[in-house]
Amino acid sequence: MQRTVAIIGMSRSGTTWISKVVDSSPDVFYLHEPDYVVPVNCVPLVTSVEDAEVWGGYFADYISGFRGFCSARSVLKKPMFPKKYLQGVSSRLGFAWFTARLRKDQVVARLMGGTPTRSWPDSVERAKVIAWKSVELTGNLGVLLRALPEQQVLHVIRHPCGFVDSLIRGENKGLLETKVPVTEDAGLFDFATRTGVARKLGIRTCDWPKLSKVERMAYFWLCMNEQAAEDAEGMSNCMRVYFDEFCMKPIELSKKIFDFFGLPFTQQTENFLSTSSVVSKWSNYFSVSRQSEQVPGSWVGRLEADDAKTIIKIATSMPRMAALLERKF
Repeated sequence: MQRTVAIIGMSRSGTTWISKVVDSSPDVFYLHEPDYVVPVNCVPLVTSVEDAEVWGGYFADYISGFRGFCSARSVLKKPMFPKKYLQGVSSRLGFAWFTARLRKDQVVARLMGGTPTRSWPDSVERAKVIAWKSVELTGNLGVLLRALPEQQVLHVIRHPCGFVDSLIRGENKGLLETKVPVTEDAGLFDFATRTGVARKLGIRTCDWPKLSKVERMAYFWLCMNEQAAEDAEGMSNCMRVYFDEFCMKPIELSKKIFDFFGLPFTQQTENFLSTSSVVSKWSNYFSVSRQSEQVPGSWVGRLEADDAKTIIKIATSMPRMAALLERKF
């Protein structure tokens, strides 16, 4: 029976690399950020577990419609891997025709606008697992876990200094797909202030103009991740992964992730981890290839020392994230 599993975390937190590690399984069909292509209807960026019955049905309906959410963005994220469910000439030819049509759609969309979607071919129905990734749903983690208890979810968290540094670098280079820079988006901050964590901290939307960019992003990181961690406590269908630790122990933690998702760890995944853990000449800001052991401290020297201290002070002001950042690995 086909299952769905999810990889959820904030943007610039390592979710793409970890998602492609999962995609390297021959048994997985992967959808990259389908909620960017087809948004989840009606659900706000932050929801309370107390309202799980209200929002849960929307998530269930959304995931049941995954077959029709295929686009070049959601399906053709490189690298691509050989799959067991594409054995046989007809299956491979059918999938090749499907991907060719997605590429044509992509060209047309660049000229005409819009994001056309297609349904996946019948061969994908033979995939054991549909894996999907989102950087929009951290504020909905608790509701998602309760709405779909049979679905396993990986919650990915990156060190707050790495998160803030990466966002600011992306903004400065004009690389992020946002009309308004995240560090200037008061609407996002407003959603974060709706969490129970924000209420405990006494953070309100009216505080926005008084805060520096790094303070805004540090509070945003804390409110979203601390609330998600609190909402996930006691939920057996959630596993938390600290991206900085994953960078230091990619094979060890990948095996734990695969075990959590009920997938065999194969040589294909081990090979991908080997090649993606070093920088290639094609590596860029969005690349899955990284000198992984250097990632955890890559922000040192790029962030001002006082900014780093401010971020860490804010990030460790709540118990769950304080405990996470104190971990030794």
